[in-house]
Amino acid sequence: RSSAPAMRAAVAVARAALVAAPRARVTRHVARRALSSGAGAEDLVVLDYDDVKDAGADLRAEISRAYGYEGLGILAVRGVPGYAEARAALLPLARRLALLPPDVKARLENADAFWNFGWSEGRELVDGKPDRSKGSFYANPLHDAPFADSPELVRQHPSYCAPNLWPGDDLPELEPAFKALARLIVGVGGHVAAHADRLGAAGLAR
Repeated sequence: RSSAPAMRAAVAVARAALVAAPRARVTRHVARRALSSGAGAEDLVVLDYDDVKDAGADLRAEISRAYGYEGLGILAVRGVPGYAEARAALLPLARRLALLPPDVKARLENADAFWNFGWSEGRELVDGKPDRSKGSFYANPLHDAPFADSPELVRQHPSYCAPNLWPGDDLPELEPAFKALARLIVGVGGHVAAHADRLGAAGLAR
């Protein structure tokens, strides 16, 4: 089953929503999620990247609307330079990863880390049965082995501290493409977090 053409590899990099498309397209993209929560798609907060990266911009109202008590918990950023290109470079590799020989993918699994690093297939349950309709790949985009000098920490918390597992020569394009897109997402997320910190600090100061 793992080499079937229908296999889809989900490349999980972050939970941030980055968009390089116009507002209307962004809104349609998340409309189903918005409606399922009882809110309208018009409630989605969409920010321009130029505003998000501007440390002096006052986005407290928008951040509050996105993540406040009545918010969707989703904030989209559009106009991110290089995002469309990085996404286009990475996504085709998902299929190639899924179609690697089983023995290669087995070397990318880390059961001790509960499959939170490397390749994961059939580990999630749907109706009590392993879900083999997809595969997933997880990695830390910033550090390959951040706790290499702390083996005890890795042993105690493998789900968070284990090193990355890359396919190497079996799919050499994956690592640089994955890191390029994921680091871009993390960077934008950092800008959003900085604005959220200012909102929180303003609330604590009252």
